[in-house]
Formats: sequence, C-alpha cells, structure tokens
Amino acid sequence: MKRLRDVMLAIALVVLSSALCIHAAVRVFNVTFYLANTPGGPEVTTFKRGETVYVYASPPPEGTTLVIEVRLIYPPEAGRTPIVLLARKPVTLSGTTLLTTHTIQSTDPEGTYAIRILVTDPATGDSRDVDLSFEVRSPIPWELIVPLIVVAAAGTAGFLIVKQRRAKQAALVQAVPPGPAPSIETQIAQPGTVTIRAPTGETMTLTAILQAGTQSIPITRLPQEFGRADFASIAPREMINAISRRHFMIGYDYSQGAFYIQDLGSTNGTYVNGVDIRGKGLVPLKNGDRISVAGVLDLTFISSPTGAGQPGELFTPGSA
Repeated sequence: MKRLRDVMLAIALVVLSSALCIHAAVRVFNVTFYLANTPGGPEVTTFKRGETVYVYASPPPEGTTLVIEVRLIYPPEAGRTPIVLLARKPVTLSGTTLLTTHTIQSTDPEGTYAIRILVTDPATGDSRDVDLSFEVRSPIPWELIVPLIVVAAAGTAGFLIVKQRRAKQAALVQAVPPGPAPSIETQIAQPGTVTIRAPTGETMTLTAILQAGTQSIPITRLPQEFGRADFASIAPREMINAISRRHFMIGYDYSQGAFYIQDLGSTNGTYVNGVDIRGKGLVPLKNGDRISVAGVLDLTFISSPTGAGQPGELFTPGSA
C-alpha cells in the first residue's frame, strides 16, 4: 500500500507541475525577460485561449537602452509563419517595462509557442536572441484526471512489483559481460561521400545528402550537427528564426548498417515523415525519409551505398 501511495503522489505531482508551470526568467545583457498573463503579474508559461501574453523586460537599477525586436513563433504543426509583435527599435528601460502583448485567439491551436526576443546592445553591437516558450492548453478537467491517476497508479504499482520479482530472478543467473562496441573510422572523400572503415579493416563508401528544393546539403562528417546557421543561405529569415542553433544531428551506426537522426532539444522540434522525434533518442533514418525542421523547412534525406548519384546543386553548410 505504501508503494501504491508513493506512485499516486508522484503522478499527481507531475500533473500539477505541468498544469502550474512557472519558470525562471531569461536574462541577457543584464536585463530579465519574462511572460505574464496579467498586467504586472508573476512569470508563467501556461496560457488559455482568450488570455493575453504580456512580455516584460526588467533592467538593472541604473537602466539601459537596447535595440529589441519581438516575434511570436507558432507551434510547428500549425504551419503558420512567425509574426512580429514589436518591430526592431531602440527601447530605453528605466524600470520593469511592458514590451508588447498578444491575445490568444479562440482559433489559435493548442501547443508550444515561443516569444523570440532579438536583442542588440547598441554600445557594443553584440546581438543575442532568446526564446520564452509557453504552452496554450485547455483547462484541465480534474473530474476526469483524478480517476485516470488512480488507474495509472495501480497499473504502475503492479508493473513495479513484477519488475522487482524478475530482477531478483535475474540476479541468480551469472550474466556474461558484454564486449566493447566496435569503433569505426570515417573519412570524407568529398562533401557528401563518406568512407567508413570498421575495426576488422573492411570499408564501405556511402553517400549522404539533405535535399532542400534544388539544392543539396552534403554530409561532411559523422556524426554531424545541423542548426540555424546551416540553412541561412537557403531559407528566408522568417523560417530560419524558428530553427534552433543546435537543432538535430545525423550519424551512422556501423553495427546496424544504418543512418540515424536525433533531435538536440530544439524549441520547435524535428519531424521525420510527420512524426515529432523530440526526446526519442536515436531514430533510424532511411533513404527518401522526409525531415521537417521546426515545421518550416522541408528536407529529403538521400543516401546510397555506392557514394554516387548526388542530385542537384551542392551547398556546403556555412558557405555564403
């Protein structure tokens, strides 16, 4: 009974924490940025339709002047382009200042939004951008949630008991320690063509390309990370702003003979064939798979075991 009570308490805390999400503000250039749902209210990240998002900036006691632009980023699945809430302009901050507001409409979708604040210090020319993420959710029907918590707690308790019994049985068997995973060496013959050498000495030549319209972005190392800067020359700024600096990674598992992709904790997600892979670790990636970056940039993964047949015009990430 004690185990069941502990599990129920843990589940209830998770539900409450998601419903009452309050987080620390974001600080840049010694100015604190945060969101509220009432004028002068506390920092929150959960809103309902019809509520207003208040974007505040709190400067140091001596005040400061920054060049600020504020954009609203919709959930990627909504398929909407970002909108400008505050056009880029110098803002003198002498106290906690309301930068802009946005009222969530009844037609706005539920999901994860972001208030993207682009900040420039005119004294140094240094620029930063920060995202204040928030959720738009319907009110929680507690009369339905509580019974679900009880059912889930009972199921979890039963699972833990069975797992504990199996663990005791497995402890009686002498396990053979697994050997170390074989290491591989990779060599880039040319952008998009990778030669892989296994510990046994055998080699394999692969082609790996991300197709973006008429342009091809070649793999230049394994594993390789992709982010906002890698797509700056092939997509407009409105799309680039929705992509994180470190968005996703592509690598190759020699033991499985397959490429894989992993989301790197991006704000607006990475989608493979329409499925959000955030938090799913390494996901297999096959020739012809469609990758949607933040729901705004569509790519096609093209791979071949021959190292030949690269389509389109090659574009090297980071080049002008």
